[in-house]
Amino acid sequence: EEVVPELRRVFAWARRSLRGLLIFIDEAEAFLCSRSNQSNAYVQAALSFFLAQTGSSSSRFQLILATNRVQDLDPAILSRVPLRIEFGRPDAQLLEQQVQDRVGRLEPVAGERLSQLLKEK
Repeated sequence: EEVVPELRRVFAWARRSLRGLLIFIDEAEAFLCSRSNQSNAYVQAALSFFLAQTGSSSSRFQLILATNRVQDLDPAILSRVPLRIEFGRPDAQLLEQQVQDRVGRLEPVAGERLSQLLKEK
């Protein structure tokens, strides 16, 4: 319900900003999903507003969209994305290194529990 007013404020801020604005939207598919799969009127209004604001290039803002469901984004959104960077899944060795790194940063009890869970799998 509040998405369009909030988007309006963000894009107005971008137009006023002396240095421009970097807008990062995580889980972009939450409101930039394909119109053919969307029945929520608020989400459709947000998508329409967003498309109207991003229809041409701008020196006032740069967008970064993050999603792990690219296939769910509206085709009009995809047409506005000039560069896509895909981060694949880490291989087993890298994943193990990342987990061990995180375990070392946890409280001892939580780290031990996480290690136990990983060994069980």
